[in-house]
Amino acid sequence: MPESARGIGNASPVANLPWQPVISRPTIAAGAFARLRPVFEDRRLNFDKMVISVGLRREDLARDDQRIPLNAVVEMLEYAARTVDDDALAIDLAEAYPPGSTGVLGYAVLTAPTVRDAFIDVHRYFRLVTPHQQALFNETPDYGELVWEFSDMLAGPGAQYKTLTLAMMARRVRMATGDDWAPRSVRFDFPRPAAMEKFERAFGNDVQFGTAQCALSVDRDVLGLSMPGSDKRLHDLIVELGDYRLSELEAESDIVDRTQDQIIALLTQGPVSLDLVARDLGQSGRSLQRRLKAEGTSFQTVLEKTRRLLARHYLRTRQYTLAEVTFLLGFSEQSAFTRACRRWFDATPHEVRRRLRESL
Repeated sequence: MPESARGIGNASPVANLPWQPVISRPTIAAGAFARLRPVFEDRRLNFDKMVISVGLRREDLARDDQRIPLNAVVEMLEYAARTVDDDALAIDLAEAYPPGSTGVLGYAVLTAPTVRDAFIDVHRYFRLVTPHQQALFNETPDYGELVWEFSDMLAGPGAQYKTLTLAMMARRVRMATGDDWAPRSVRFDFPRPAAMEKFERAFGNDVQFGTAQCALSVDRDVLGLSMPGSDKRLHDLIVELGDYRLSELEAESDIVDRTQDQIIALLTQGPVSLDLVARDLGQSGRSLQRRLKAEGTSFQTVLEKTRRLLARHYLRTRQYTLAEVTFLLGFSEQSAFTRACRRWFDATPHEVRRRLRESL
């Protein structure tokens, strides 16, 4: 019997449950999120309290390049919108978001020679902010369009996060066109919000909801306009840095994400060890640990983080009992899971579940 089933009974508590792993990806650069602190606080929202409520720690935001779960950000934005009763809160956040706060991507857009170059930069470097997602730039004889392919792993529709993303891009274009400019059209893949007036002020009259994708279109002549911060020499340097960072991201994503995916696949089968995961990845335990160390982490850290993130997801849903969550996370007994919860959340599983459901 796998270790995770001991102490729960002979029958697997999840024998009849659909196995749908939910992993921590996609992620977002902490710096891109931390820049919202003063914007939240201007709305009298307690940023630190909300950070903790979505399963993050203050130290997770200490470094701009630290990667944090995007779903935590998505949930926090939705919570903030509900708290202030404004389903267009993200539009206000976009207006107050400091230019360049998304790192390489932000500075590339600001220094791009033209709007077209800025769109190309978003196409190339969006993944530096949120890996496993991308923005595609398409150009026709009549218009240019950015189409965002958001991860299907997002928690819910992610309306605030998606609105924030498109509103920030519209604001950057408006820097080149003037305040009275509006996009040719904007499409969102979530339902029509109540605050339509704010959406129309931000995006113009052609705003569509419930579409297949999120996209922002501009007339072709807009693409040729100069960005006000245009600096070709600086832009070329930022592009060079961006390409280097992309190559780094590919290497990092490969081993850390593959390790996490394998941990998730093995959790309900018994004890998960470094050697077992390494074997399934076709390498030795020593080699895997060395590669993870080169990425600034370790096998135990990845295992702990994966369990913590999955625990939060499983406790939030009404689908699983605590016994089932214990099994899904690979713990030997419920007392072991309770100790882990106290370590992760400073609360018992029952208390964590209650808090998460109250936040819905």
